[in-house]
Amino acid sequence: MTVFFSAPEDTPFGRLHPAQPYGAGFSDGGRHWPSVAHYCLAQSLASEADREAVRATDDPQKAAAVAEGKPRHPDAEASRFDVLRHALTCSFEANLGPRALLLGTGDAPIEARLGADVVLGVGPDGRGENLLGKVLMEVRAHVRQRANDPLAIQCIHRDVDPDYVRTVCEHRLQTSGPYHRHFTGVDAEYELLCEACCAALPAPPSLRRICFACLRHQLMGPRLADLGTPAFRERVTSLRFAHQPCTAPAEVVAFAPVSRMPNTWWMLDRQGRLHRVDVVSGSVEAGGSVDPSAVDLTKPLVLVVAPGGELAAIGEAYGLRAVVVEPASGKVIRTLVRGDYCAEECCFPLGFFELEGRLLLVHATDWNRLDVSDARTGALLTAREEVDLDYFHSSLLISPDGARAVDNGWIWHPVGEVRVFDLRRWVRENPGEAEDGPSMKALTQRPYFWDGPVAWLEATTVAVWGGGEDEPEVLPMVTIYDVESGQAQRSFLGPGGGLLPLPPYLVAFNEDGGTTVWDWHTGERLAQDRSFQAVDVHPASHELLSRTEDGGFQVSRLEGV
Repeated sequence: MTVFFSAPEDTPFGRLHPAQPYGAGFSDGGRHWPSVAHYCLAQSLASEADREAVRATDDPQKAAAVAEGKPRHPDAEASRFDVLRHALTCSFEANLGPRALLLGTGDAPIEARLGADVVLGVGPDGRGENLLGKVLMEVRAHVRQRANDPLAIQCIHRDVDPDYVRTVCEHRLQTSGPYHRHFTGVDAEYELLCEACCAALPAPPSLRRICFACLRHQLMGPRLADLGTPAFRERVTSLRFAHQPCTAPAEVVAFAPVSRMPNTWWMLDRQGRLHRVDVVSGSVEAGGSVDPSAVDLTKPLVLVVAPGGELAAIGEAYGLRAVVVEPASGKVIRTLVRGDYCAEECCFPLGFFELEGRLLLVHATDWNRLDVSDARTGALLTAREEVDLDYFHSSLLISPDGARAVDNGWIWHPVGEVRVFDLRRWVRENPGEAEDGPSMKALTQRPYFWDGPVAWLEATTVAVWGGGEDEPEVLPMVTIYDVESGQAQRSFLGPGGGLLPLPPYLVAFNEDGGTTVWDWHTGERLAQDRSFQAVDVHPASHELLSRTEDGGFQVSRLEGV
């Protein structure tokens, strides 16, 4: 079968055209060239100023217009095909997507059908010289030779630091389809494999090397399940979970512990009814009901409960509205509204704490503004001028002593940033404390990843899940931070998914691994139970709550040493 193209917009082989404006840029001589056409046009000109003017355009057609009529270099005609060959080679080595398309043509003839052009193309009758097609076939052979060398850096960044070299299967150089991360068992190292290579394991795949920057482009493709796990430390213990079923109302859509009342939780069902549940004794006391016109009960919800259980705040997780209610009666104390800018990307921030005998509520009033108010009266305690802050507030987590809050939001464009700040200083001293006060610490920044798992371990210690450069490459890793200094204390590989504090341990949970227990001081895994996936913990009685297959609940307690 003959491969052919006539214009850059042809699908799919228009990407082989020198005037292809998308994904064809490359660097040469310390300068970036937007396309092969830019480079070839510029090299044909005599003046350096004219060459730079061509390079500065953002489109091959504009580049051609700038070059038209300009004095030409005396060697332009003699060197045009050497220049074309060099530019195409640089472009295909720099851009793995077009390179995969070129290599995917195998040994098929390539024809440039460029209308009346009988030099670069085959001409109207197919008898032209087809020099562009021939150059592309030469470049294909050169690129294939490098692709078959397992030691060669396959992308254009051949002088990359060895620490930033990654491995992919040879087929990943020819396709941008779905991939698996195959962890090798050496620290956090993994290989990027296609489905065929994964299916053939444990047969060793044929691997090729690329730099980390180019790997990031591959990571933007469809990601399938990870194979294996990063290496982590483990310590043999007798720790184990004991389980018991829990009596609970039907169709529970949100729940939260009453931190001062062991074993006690408030649960909200799909009809908006609240129930106070003792998960150990099995008692279920009917509370009030939430008016479905106040919040949309059909959407994901946020439920937080005051330490004594006398008030609850229920918010639309990715909506604009929340209500403060007396859960025992259902009486609406207050309604809350936040700004609509990117609300669908930010979990509604809500959290209760106590200060000087008053019950206070932290809540969002706009996309970039948090406030503290009296939970019952609504009196605003953090009045200030309009906030000039490029930060999207998201889910909140109040520290065990009620002194600090973790804010799990993000900044443009977009970078997740976990922040922590002092609640008491915010109310007593500085209404802008949450924005730029001295207690506000930015713990971590991760492009495209926010609202990830976080857990308070102690009053000044927080665990943040997820390592790696960006969301597609987030690794199962936990970093422990001292919130007073904002400094990382230690990191360790292994925990997957959500995090919960279970003093003196850290619990992690996800669908694949079930529930695991970790010594957060040493980074060692102490126990694993694949039979359940914990979803919350009671801070006073330390029982883990999980959902059962029938929609009910199970209570689990850690036993042993």
